Amino acid sequence: MVSVKAIALAFAAQMTPEAKNYAIFLTSDYAEFTSTAAFPFRLITQIPSDAMAVVKEFVEK
Repeated sequence: MVSVKAIALAFAAQMTPEAKNYAIFLTSDYAEFTSTAAFPFRLITQIPSDAMAVVKEFVEK
C-alpha cells in the first residue's frame, strides 16, 4: 500500500514547487517495481487517440 501512497503523493506534488523531488516516483521503472497483482501499475506518457476521444467527451460535459 505504501507504493500507492507514494505514487499518489508524487502526482499531487507535481503542482507544487517541490515537484522535482517526487519525479523519481513517476518513472516507468518505479511503476514496474511497485506493480503487484492487486495493484498493477503502468505508466503511460501518451493517451492513445481512441482513448483521447473519450477524455475530451468527458471534459466537455
